[in-house]
Amino acid sequence: MEGNSLDDNIWTTNAGCIETRLSKFIDNNFLADMTFLVGRDRQKVPGHKFILSTCSWEFYNVFNLLQLDKNELLVEDVEYPAFRNFLTYCYTGKVVLSEENTLEILKLAQRFNMEHLIGICEEHIGANVTKRTCMVLYSKSMCLKQDSGLKEKILSMIEENFSYLVQDRAIMKTFVDLPLAAVRQIAALEHLQCDEMELFDALMKWATHMCRKLKIPDVPKNLRKILCDVFCMIRFPIMKIEWFLEILAKYPEILTPSEIALISLTIRGDVKSCSKFSNNPRKNIIPMLRNAMKLDIAEGKLIPCFLNTMQPMNVAAMEITVKFRGDRPGVLIGYAFIAKKGQEVNQVSCKLRQEQGRSETFQVQGRSTALGKRYKLSWDYDLMVVCLGRKMSIMNRSNVWNELICTFDKPVVHITTENTSPFVGETHINGIYVMNSQSAIVPYLIFE
Repeated sequence: MEGNSLDDNIWTTNAGCIETRLSKFIDNNFLADMTFLVGRDRQKVPGHKFILSTCSWEFYNVFNLLQLDKNELLVEDVEYPAFRNFLTYCYTGKVVLSEENTLEILKLAQRFNMEHLIGICEEHIGANVTKRTCMVLYSKSMCLKQDSGLKEKILSMIEENFSYLVQDRAIMKTFVDLPLAAVRQIAALEHLQCDEMELFDALMKWATHMCRKLKIPDVPKNLRKILCDVFCMIRFPIMKIEWFLEILAKYPEILTPSEIALISLTIRGDVKSCSKFSNNPRKNIIPMLRNAMKLDIAEGKLIPCFLNTMQPMNVAAMEITVKFRGDRPGVLIGYAFIAKKGQEVNQVSCKLRQEQGRSETFQVQGRSTALGKRYKLSWDYDLMVVCLGRKMSIMNRSNVWNELICTFDKPVVHITTENTSPFVGETHINGIYVMNSQSAIVPYLIFE
């Protein structure tokens, strides 16, 4: 506590600064006429009814219309540091927000219906919602109103980055501690950006964690039981057959025989609907390709050679190629391609052909290359980085096209357009023009 008396200077200095004068009363017994009991330890914090009543009708209501026992008000759902910051705002109109205290201060602002402070807190949190923080913020967002724009923004960040989030161990520790209602809200999202197998895997981790907390066996039947209706939000009928078979092998009896039969028929296309489990694909935007842009590639800047109209095909190719040019000088240091999970691929050759107009062509061959880091993109695909043995300067002349030709000892995923008709055009991304077509193209270039 600040003490039981005020500094004598309050009457002789800064007399014109109301904030300075009132700040002397914060957590001070001098003229205090009520007490807050704060936190789990019920720390006593003195307050002044008149000052607090000017902040909101709720304070006035509590102090004047309700009968407080011993003039004590219990505030046990926040700890003292955050409450002290809240009290500073009540007395001076100023507040210092941080990642640790903002949600607790917001909770107090909502409890006492202080609209201005609510706006300040929500603006601060909204400015700091990232894919690294969204799951933690969501876990603490239960204090937000259901129609809160901030809660909607946090949930949208989870929706757009779910495939990335479930691959991060630290973030998954937060996810598995979410209450069932929060997990249900995520599983129900129509635009959840992930493979359905990734959602299944995340829900199994959540259910396993809950079983262990309840000290019951984490067997398949219990996992399903603890998920309640959330289990039926998994869209088994839109899974690949190999994913479904893997689930049946790893989690026997998690589905009934009749469910297995109907889901299998739906996956094969023999029946059109499965009443218990939806067979409508989520409205995601090629999550595997989009997720690559969210990776931190240590080797350099990843430039996609397509827009969202491109997608992986079920067929594969042993040679991939791309034609590109730049509108400013650049240095090509590598490229990246997509391989199936667990697939070992070796590059056989890499060529860079540079064309100047229609008359002159020269080719650079035999450059040594090395496979770099392997990044997980989705449940069954990885991004493979290839580092060129020597940096290649790319000219910024409009009539000079560069063609990168790469061959492998095994077929790699064929990237093409969604259109069934032949498509040829230029894609312009980050200063690089790419000529794409329905032939197998290099999906990503890496620049210094």
